[in-house]
Amino acid sequence: MARRKVTGFTRFLLVMIILVPLAFAGAALYNGKDPIVEAKRLLGIEQTVSNDEPVSDEVRNVNQPSDTSTRNPTVSKDTRVEMEAMQRRIEKLERDNLELQKRLKQYDAEIKELKRQRSN
Repeated sequence: MARRKVTGFTRFLLVMIILVPLAFAGAALYNGKDPIVEAKRLLGIEQTVSNDEPVSDEVRNVNQPSDTSTRNPTVSKDTRVEMEAMQRRIEKLERDNLELQKRLKQYDAEIKELKRQRSN
């Protein structure tokens, strides 16, 4: 059987195939995390939300009641005041958005009327 010579690049690839996963697992263990879970998260194999990661806005239920005092009675007063201020701001922005949509419809109607007059 003929013996083949292994090139330097082949040796490099073989070392990287072994070394990179070991280094990743070591870093995950050093940070106190499970390397298998971290690899799955990194590769997107399994989509789970862990307890130590913050939940994104897409995951939260958007249709929660607007009364902040009934949701979590242990929330501090400062946080509750800030949440109520944000809720008022959201409501104002929604009203502004509806007003702008109405104005846009009016402008569209005016444009159509001007085009109709111009074509006659």
